Amino acid sequence: MSDTTVTFDDVEVVAASDLAMRVQVQGKVIVVGSTQPLAGTTIRWLGERGSLVLPRWAVRELGLSEPAPRASALMTRHLAPDRSSESLSNTRADRRFVVSCLHCKRIIVVTGRIADAELNQLRAHLLACCPDEVFGASAGIAATLERFRVMPTDSDPPPDAA
Repeated sequence: MSDTTVTFDDVEVVAASDLAMRVQVQGKVIVVGSTQPLAGTTIRWLGERGSLVLPRWAVRELGLSEPAPRASALMTRHLAPDRSSESLSNTRADRRFVVSCLHCKRIIVVTGRIADAELNQLRAHLLACCPDEVFGASAGIAATLERFRVMPTDSDPPPDAA
C-alpha cells in the first residue's frame, strides 16, 4: 500500500450511478465520487463486493479510519496463499498458529492451516462476540483475519551464523 493511498477490503456497493457509488465500509454507508477510486479498486456496480482504494485525503474527509494492515509481516513470512482453494497454509509442516480475537482476546483456534472450517469458526465467533459489527458471511480471508491476532506457537529459529 502506498503512503498516499488506503485500501479497504470487503466493501459492498449498495447503489451506483455514472457519477458516484454508495458503498458500505467500516459499518458506514458513504458516497464515493466516480473519480475518487484509484487503481486496485475491484468494485463499481450495485451488489459488487471487493476492494476500494482511495487517496488518504479522501479517507480523512469521509471520516473513515485506516484499516489495520492486511497481513502482518509475521503472516507474510509464515503463511502463503494456497491458490488451489481459498485458504492459507503454513510454509513449514510443523508450524502452528494461535488465532485470538482482537475484541475479547480469547484464543479461537490453534492450527497449522486456516482453511474453510477454521474460517467458518472465526466468522461464527465474530457473530457471537460482536453482533453489532457489520460482517458479511462471504467476507474473504483478509477481511476476516483483520479482526484477529495470528501468532506462531514457536519462535523463528535464529539466523544461521556465518
